[in-house]
Amino acid sequence: KESPMYKGGNTLRPYQLEGLNWLLFSWHNNRNCILADEMGLGKTIQSLTFVNAVWEYGIRGPFLIIAPLSTIPNWQREFEGWTEMNVIVYHGSQQSKSMIQEYEFYYKNEKGEPIKDITKFNVLITTFEIIVTDFQELKSFNWRLCVIDEAHRLKNRNCKLLEG
Repeated sequence: KESPMYKGGNTLRPYQLEGLNWLLFSWHNNRNCILADEMGLGKTIQSLTFVNAVWEYGIRGPFLIIAPLSTIPNWQREFEGWTEMNVIVYHGSQQSKSMIQEYEFYYKNEKGEPIKDITKFNVLITTFEIIVTDFQELKSFNWRLCVIDEAHRLKNRNCKLLEG
């Protein structure tokens, strides 16, 4: 099968399409999975096209991407270059995170109160550290899918991220 056409005319390589199909097959069968291709083969692209396929299937999110701080700009750039989804990066000072919570998390009703059932964003990208420190703010979301970049950080059974 040929790759779907993505934003900007982007297409997947055959092995990336195979990876995407495997991710979708696993998702449809309610199985968690690990994408462990060699470095440089496009795991980020396969992952975000998987999230995009679920979004196009009609599940609008929210979707959670947890990644090392150094890779967050790449995740954001690739999502913006390949998809039409509304992506936010949740990171920074307490003041900037409060601003994101106030203006980017939820739509508001005519009284200015957040409508908790409808998120403004489709994808939230953040770090392992922020997930741990801002757990109370993030746990209320009904995350439809979670992608963990560099998931080997979870191998420790005492990992704080797994406690949530």
